[in-house]
Amino acid sequence: MPTPDEIAQWRARIFTDGEEMPEWVTGMSYAIVSELNDLRADAGLPDRTIGEFIDLVREVTSDLTQDKADIPRGQLNIKVADAAAQTISDTSSYHEITTPAWTLSTSLSVDFDESDGNGRLTYTGSETLTFKVTVNIYALAAAAAQTTHWRIGVNGTTESGSEVSQEIGTTLEQITTIAHEVSLATGDHVSLFVRNATAVQDVTPGPVSMHALEAGQ
Repeated sequence: MPTPDEIAQWRARIFTDGEEMPEWVTGMSYAIVSELNDLRADAGLPDRTIGEFIDLVREVTSDLTQDKADIPRGQLNIKVADAAAQTISDTSSYHEITTPAWTLSTSLSVDFDESDGNGRLTYTGSETLTFKVTVNIYALAAAAAQTTHWRIGVNGTTESGSEVSQEIGTTLEQITTIAHEVSLATGDHVSLFVRNATAVQDVTPGPVSMHALEAGQ
């Protein structure tokens, strides 16, 4: 059982000066530490004080935070100011969106860069992994009532399972979000493609954000 001194130690670590430790915390501290030490006794381990349990939780939390910081992920954006028309040359092809200037979010990217070219989120990690790619799109067209089809592509080949379609016009509209999983090896890249099935009319995407995160995170 924790002693009053141990309870005071816990209070000092959790509460700021001048705050009163709630009674339920005191009661819970006795119950939790007692239960944990019962389990340790069953396993032939010595008791731990409240302070030792707190230090252990802090250590584990720190490790988890560091692990999260190392999760492979990357993000590219087309800012509103960088929106530009993507040329549509026919109504049957998917056109890779590389005309607008994409910007890599360096603070949100680990093991990703833009080394394969503008608009190509390139994986630089050493291990082949599955990633969930999410793309949020706003776009407009050069003419009204244009049926557009959007896909994620890997190394220039579009993923049919990622397709979303939406009619857009000359006013900026939000496109249905794309969410799709892909496998990436070192040097592979993902990018965004669009097809205008209605007419040979250019499409202007922006703002757009494309984010890749290791699946399961």
